[in-house]
Amino acid sequence: MRRKKLITRNDTEATFELDLAPMLALMVTLIPIMLLATSFVKVRVIGTVLPQAVQEAIQQDKQKLSKTITIDLQMNKDDFKIIVKEDEKEILQKMVPPTDGKWDYDALHSALYDVKKQFPDKYTVNLYPAQSVPYSEVVHAIDAAREAKKTEDTFSVFDKEKQKNIQTRIMFPEVSFSGLIGG
Repeated sequence: MRRKKLITRNDTEATFELDLAPMLALMVTLIPIMLLATSFVKVRVIGTVLPQAVQEAIQQDKQKLSKTITIDLQMNKDDFKIIVKEDEKEILQKMVPPTDGKWDYDALHSALYDVKKQFPDKYTVNLYPAQSVPYSEVVHAIDAAREAKKTEDTFSVFDKEKQKNIQTRIMFPEVSFSGLIGG
């Protein structure tokens, strides 16, 4: 019997196929999950239209370098605390206790109205809500701070364009959220 000699070739080009099935299965699973997750995150903006004179007054207030006055509104579990500071030194403090175990937004509005009367050039409130405060209650607090009621006195703002004072009910249209960690 004769033996056949096996001839082996030494190919340096090796070919192989990449199995992408597990990667595709992962993508098919992750894409719907990501699409569903984005529907739970909603960004809301509460828009307000401000007169030009008020917008200019807000900008001037931000650019002032002398005597920094800040108005802080702390929203605790069941009450409000308004703190006015001048150069980080507390000059005024008002407590708004709860009524029937709930936040009293009318009393908050009255307290903020009094603060606005004392500091008519301020338009910003720093809001410090406790972590347990629901979002809807924070919105009610912002609404109480935004503008004076129709039955209350108005505030004067100098309009540079018309060169005269105009009257407005706007109190604190700018609310800065402070002390929030997380979502």
